[in-house]
Amino acid sequence: MHENKGFSLIEILVVMAIISILTVTAAVGIQSLGNRQVTRCIDSIETYLGKTKVAALAKNNKSYIEIYQTADGCIIDSYVSDHLDKSEKICNSDIEISYYKSGGIRTVLTETERLKISFKRDSGALMSLEGEPDTVFCQKIEVEKGTITKTIVLVEATGKFYVE
Repeated sequence: MHENKGFSLIEILVVMAIISILTVTAAVGIQSLGNRQVTRCIDSIETYLGKTKVAALAKNNKSYIEIYQTADGCIIDSYVSDHLDKSEKICNSDIEISYYKSGGIRTVLTETERLKISFKRDSGALMSLEGEPDTVFCQKIEVEKGTITKTIVLVEATGKFYVE
């Protein structure tokens, strides 16, 4: 009678292969979850930009959005005639949102550092950033979580925007 007290090389290789497959699957799942959260956040910002531009072109009132970061996450406020119309949490606090001014100056959003975007009624072009000279505009909005980054590029002259 022969007693087998150890593991064979094949058994060890099979276990290592299974562990490798599970590790890769978990890593891809985590990466996919982060990508989904960033995409959902960028889609929300894009939707609000579109609605704000349409409101600015269609109505004779001051419509704008304000985006800022809190301890709970990122909030976007939509204003019509300088009155808060809608406020929505668009992502959790583990996602960082920043914007670039003319000249490539990056600013990370916080509770006090907010991004306010509005459009001109006559042309739909972007209005300059509040508190800045008439030549300073928001060029792009960047949303990132870890290594995942998505960007909305804004075209100053036309007010068009697209995800890059």
